[in-house]
Amino acid sequence: MSKQAKRQLFRRILAAALVVAACVALHALPLDWNGLARQAACLSAGIRQPYGAAAMMEQSLFDTPALPAGTVPSVPDDTPLYGLGADTGLLELPTAAPAVGLPEILSIDPPGNQKNGGKIVTRKMNTGDRSKHGIATVNRSGKKEDIPAALAAKLTQTFADTDAPQVLILHTHTTESYTQSSDRYEETSPYRTLDPGHNMIALGGIVAEILRDAGIGVIHDTAFHDYPSYNGSYSHAAAATKAYLEQYPTIELILDLHRDAADTPSGQLATRCSVGGETAAQLMFVLGTDERLEHPDWERNLGLALQLQTLLEQKNPGICRDVSMSRNRYNQHLGNYALLVEIGAAGNTLEQAKLAAQALGEAIAELVQ
Repeated sequence: MSKQAKRQLFRRILAAALVVAACVALHALPLDWNGLARQAACLSAGIRQPYGAAAMMEQSLFDTPALPAGTVPSVPDDTPLYGLGADTGLLELPTAAPAVGLPEILSIDPPGNQKNGGKIVTRKMNTGDRSKHGIATVNRSGKKEDIPAALAAKLTQTFADTDAPQVLILHTHTTESYTQSSDRYEETSPYRTLDPGHNMIALGGIVAEILRDAGIGVIHDTAFHDYPSYNGSYSHAAAATKAYLEQYPTIELILDLHRDAADTPSGQLATRCSVGGETAAQLMFVLGTDERLEHPDWERNLGLALQLQTLLEQKNPGICRDVSMSRNRYNQHLGNYALLVEIGAAGNTLEQAKLAAQALGEAIAELVQ
């Protein structure tokens, strides 16, 4: 055997020995192999898939954990919630850690939106056929929607002037924000901020105030479910929602307010419509179904979304994008009624989003009373 062949043989034996030693060492360590596998799956989804894919993967992989006892703020029985000025937060602001018991998921940067300050592409979004019923859906769920039946469905609950909380407003992706304008704010990453005056908390506050003024009891959760870990946001929001529902069983409607994100070849997307003669962002209802996970009452939410869209379009033509139906359920199985609403997109300004949020709050108050 030549010297070169002997060297190659020695290297192969050494490599094999190192592999065996590493396997023995790893086997001896108390590692959570299932946890590592789940983390790797979510990391892969976040890196390789489109916006929101990591959150979708999370919903398929994890059971919803429970929040520790005592994390839901209690409100005195004699306090009228529709007049409550201060909103609640499950976690301390602004740098809350995930609640105890939540899955430990590798923290990666939120996908997309990595180029702030670039060109903004403004569009009025309307991609569906509205020739029938005045309503259009973009259906990627694999389920067949019955639009006439959904429009004719009567709400199983109407909200009266009461002290009991009937609406829960939360933000799975709390830190989502908008294009910087003259009112500057500090970003944690592009189009994301812990500043409650410039992220989704500000928009939730607008909707909450309108509903409270209409005599509807509201709980506004101002916790950061997507910070410091973006990937655990849906699990964290689900745990918070369950805790609220357990403490306040009178809650009938859950609103999860987001802002959309879409990079176009020309720049960041800004949706456009007119509200009261001013340029505003558009709204989009995202509907979960039972295509992947249990969600037997998804058609109830479809009815609410389509009826809200009809009312919004009557008052502000063009304010709604097509209803988006998805295979995922986005925690909408947790409540009697639950909607995920995208308020504008990252290319919009906060002022444009606030106009849309005001229109949304007014429509909800009118529809449910």
